[in-house]
Amino acid sequence: MLLALPRQNNIRRATSVLRLYMTDMNRFYPIGPLCADGVFKNADTLQYKGGELFALYEWNAGQGRVVLAHLTEQLEEIKTALRNWDAVDKNVATPCTSTSKEGTASDGACSTPMPTNGLVGYLSNEGERDCWVNEYLAASATVIGTATKVEGGATFEGPGVWAEWPMGNRWRNQRFHIVNKGFTLVATATIGTAPVGSGSAIMVVVGGAGSVRMVGLSVTADNKREVAFDGEAGEVQHGNCGLERTYRVAVGLHNGMGTVCVGGKTLGSSATTVTRGAQLLDVSCFYVGGDGCSGSGSSQVTLTHFCRCNRPLTGQELQMPLLRGKQTEAGCKEGKATLRPGNFLAKLPQDLGIDAAAGEAVPVPAKGGIWRGKQHH
Repeated sequence: MLLALPRQNNIRRATSVLRLYMTDMNRFYPIGPLCADGVFKNADTLQYKGGELFALYEWNAGQGRVVLAHLTEQLEEIKTALRNWDAVDKNVATPCTSTSKEGTASDGACSTPMPTNGLVGYLSNEGERDCWVNEYLAASATVIGTATKVEGGATFEGPGVWAEWPMGNRWRNQRFHIVNKGFTLVATATIGTAPVGSGSAIMVVVGGAGSVRMVGLSVTADNKREVAFDGEAGEVQHGNCGLERTYRVAVGLHNGMGTVCVGGKTLGSSATTVTRGAQLLDVSCFYVGGDGCSGSGSSQVTLTHFCRCNRPLTGQELQMPLLRGKQTEAGCKEGKATLRPGNFLAKLPQDLGIDAAAGEAVPVPAKGGIWRGKQHH
């Protein structure tokens, strides 16, 4: 589906620019402006005919002029973005590459692929400076502090280090709220060192007045799992998290009900821990590797295969990216799933990277070993 909508371009002058957007009713991609600042009134028609795309809009309101624009470059960008979505789907659907020395699948090979039904966001291992790229070309995450890159993700160590993945209506120019159908955040997590101090967050959803922690999963100072709903800590799970073990963790919010799962098992749900009317439109940001507070506890957590889905996932689906045969409720102690390396963004035009805040084009990030993100003050 293609949409042509006005977007405020200059707050002081109250001027707008007509912009083209694309969505498949799951993913969303802002293509770019269709006309110069402040010269249009309405976008009456978008038409695709004979392999060509056109836009018909009223120009210079009050003078009765109509423009038929031939959108050749925009159509090519649409085709490129669609090819990218398909390529990322295929990559994420086959996340494991573990093989034996003979080249055949070992006992630890993936039993089933990661489902792409409802998959709308995937943070790759590509990035530059403070940008953690979303390969589906939507809002990317921003790294705060200095994180270390690993295959398929990043390691966050120490206080003041985390990543922010913006989702809600925090910016005047964000036309659509992209979590209004509900969501599930899924990642493979490894706790490298026990937290020091107040404990550390693994994955947190914030929103509403005062950025309330709507749903969250943390590791306490005594190395236990803790869930939180509506800013209040829930039950602390007994038993150690298991250092250097890999877990598949998930945090979700659907129909006002929050859920936290580890290893396909539910640790907490707002069905038992009552929420106070969490609304999807209140969601403003996802925090990973921390909770957005520089004074939070210090630990080391590695997050990979970070995905966002627009539907609830089953326990079986939550375990899919982990290795078969070695998995227990405590996590996978031997072997880790690895994503097939591939920078799909490198195949696209340089102006197709999308800045999370403004929706504008930014250069495609290059590979590197360290993210030196924004410093929290």
